[in-house]
Amino acid sequence: MITLDPANVSLGASPASKEEAIGLVASLLADSGHVDNAYRESMLGREMVANTYLGEGIAIPHGLLKDRDLIKETGIAVVQIPNGLEWNPGEPVRLVVGIAATSDEHIQILS
Repeated sequence: MITLDPANVSLGASPASKEEAIGLVASLLADSGHVDNAYRESMLGREMVANTYLGEGIAIPHGLLKDRDLIKETGIAVVQIPNGLEWNPGEPVRLVVGIAATSDEHIQILS
């Protein structure tokens, strides 16, 4: 079972860009020992390949499949952006859920 550690939650954030928001969730995951610091670049690379905007103000950035070796253990991190951030044109995000999964566990997170 995947649990959300309160240390992996950042409330009231105000990142200036999508890249900065991804960096925030990546840092939470790295600081808690879930991923290697290089996972941030994998998350940014994934965003370039496919948009991680889920809808309803939520984005779910995660790394590229080829970089799964950068994940030490499955974890999630959450960044709340009260004023919102334009993820893509016309797609404001208020909740960023960063995902690092060692297998297909991310399906459980998304359910």
